[in-house]
Amino acid sequence: MEKETEWVAPSTSLSRALFKICPSDDPLDHPDFNEVDYINKLFPNEQSLTSIDDIINNVKSRISNVDEEIRTSLHQQNASAKEGQEALIESQRAIQQLFNKIKVIKSLAEESESNVCEITRDIKQLDCAKRNLTSAITTLNHLHMFVDGIESLQHFAKKRQYSETANLIEGISNVVLHLQTFKEVPHIQGFVTQFQSVQESLGKQILQDFKESLENPSRTGPSMNELGQSCKVLDVIGHTYRNDLIKYIVQLQLAEYRHLYQPSEVTAWLDKIQNRYTWLIKHLIDFEKKLGSIFPSEWALSERISLEFCDITREDLTILMKRRSKDLDSQLLIDAVAKTIRFESLLMKRFDGFTNKDLSRLNKEFKTQVKNLNPFEEEPTNPFQDEEEGKLPDDVSPFLQAISCCFESYLYIVVETQDRHLSELMERFVAESKALSSQNEMTEYIPVLQSSMDLFQFYKKALDQISALSTKESILLLATVFQKYLREYAGKVLQGSLPKFGAGLSSLPLTTSGIIQNFQIMLKEGDVSKLTKLEVSRTCCILTTSEYCLETSHQLEEKLKEKIDLNVADKICFSAEIDIFGSIIGNCIRILIQDVESSVDPALQAMVKTNWSGVEAVGDTSAYVSAIVGHIRSKIPPIRDGLATLNRIAQNISSKLPVHL
Repeated sequence: MEKETEWVAPSTSLSRALFKICPSDDPLDHPDFNEVDYINKLFPNEQSLTSIDDIINNVKSRISNVDEEIRTSLHQQNASAKEGQEALIESQRAIQQLFNKIKVIKSLAEESESNVCEITRDIKQLDCAKRNLTSAITTLNHLHMFVDGIESLQHFAKKRQYSETANLIEGISNVVLHLQTFKEVPHIQGFVTQFQSVQESLGKQILQDFKESLENPSRTGPSMNELGQSCKVLDVIGHTYRNDLIKYIVQLQLAEYRHLYQPSEVTAWLDKIQNRYTWLIKHLIDFEKKLGSIFPSEWALSERISLEFCDITREDLTILMKRRSKDLDSQLLIDAVAKTIRFESLLMKRFDGFTNKDLSRLNKEFKTQVKNLNPFEEEPTNPFQDEEEGKLPDDVSPFLQAISCCFESYLYIVVETQDRHLSELMERFVAESKALSSQNEMTEYIPVLQSSMDLFQFYKKALDQISALSTKESILLLATVFQKYLREYAGKVLQGSLPKFGAGLSSLPLTTSGIIQNFQIMLKEGDVSKLTKLEVSRTCCILTTSEYCLETSHQLEEKLKEKIDLNVADKICFSAEIDIFGSIIGNCIRILIQDVESSVDPALQAMVKTNWSGVEAVGDTSAYVSAIVGHIRSKIPPIRDGLATLNRIAQNISSKLPVHL
């Protein structure tokens, strides 16, 4: 009897995993199967036990079916294992056969390569011999061309056939490049040296031809066409001889100029400086007409002559002005510099220069401006506003200040002249101010003193004049002069025109602290007199004029910094002058407030001295209040009308007046 195999129940986790993989509706396959519950479900009561035999038979039948399925699966699994083993053995056998075939193919390939090398060995030797033979033939041809070219070059040079010479030199130079590999060979070195020698002799010959033709036109020599062709030769053989010829031509063309305008001649002085520039213009026209077609345009001979002319002129004028510095005056310098700048501008327009191709206009004349209250306002009427001035190009022309720079150290004479003119102008302003102060009645309302506008208009013209001549130290000197007369105008004209109180004032120090200290003394000394309407209007006029001068001085400072070189722009500062005008504005405000305060002071004093304890009845109006209101109504309108253009100042006075009262 076959021994039954002991049944081992799978674990609960394994049962659940199998159930997830192969779900089933059979309660026997459920991982949480409970035998007791299952039996109770089949036999819920005693009557159901009658069908127990049928149920047992069904279970046995199902067990038999499951056993049959298991045996069938085992048989199939055994057959599949045998087939897999056979397939593996067959694969190993096929791999071995493939490996053997690869070894055979590799052996055949090595044998074929060896055979090919045997076959092509002779062909490679023939190819190498062919390359060497071709190189030797090419080198011999180049050497033959080199030798023949040198002989032909000597022949052409002797016959002065410069057109053929230039082309031949280019060809020989290309051949020399091909022979660089053999430059250590003595024979080739000898030929190269011979070629260089021929070029040197050719360059000297061309220079000599030019000297003979230009210095002795009547002598028979090379034609102009031959000389033009020789310039191409000089371009080919190198820059040394070309530069020598250019230098010779430039010196030859300017020899007459050196003689006519040497520093010892009368014609060399500044009053005849335009004759120098006229000479060059006429000479350049004559040069272009006679010799311009000979030289290549790339040589820029006219431009080089002009540049050398500028250098000579600058050096001669420097020597001349140093010798005759006592003869220099402002107008002479202004005319000379203006003519020089116009001449430089003409050269910059005529020639491209060595670095730039397109130059913008460097100097632009100011158009006639309509007189405006503030010449610095950003409006077309501002005389300090330049209408889209031409900007300097990125690449500066060599003619920019090529001559005019020599005048820089003497422009202080022009500034000194402006100083004298301003001194005379200031005396006139002071006289006008005194005449205006002595008037007993006002003929017309003056918002701003005409003298202040005239002063800044003069500043504008002076700045235009100096900036057209220089943008360096001269403008810095001019700024110092401007500062000097701004302080004088503030002290002698503006502060000097203010109404005098008490015992009078001493002379005004030209500093902000001096003005404030002097004004404080003025308010403390003696009783403060009341101002007349004329004095109130004059004080308002001084205030508005000071405000105008303050704003315009600030804009003048900015304009000076725009005109001057950036390197020295930081040295210009008008803060001290601006502070002086600001202090005068403060003084005017104090005078006006003090005047209003003094007008109501008697009413206030009477109101304080009144015995208010004895007053038994209260009325609708007070005599003191009515008097104060009346004085204020009489004082405020003239101040308001006088400061109509300065709402900010009027509001300032309105805010301070109640505090003082």
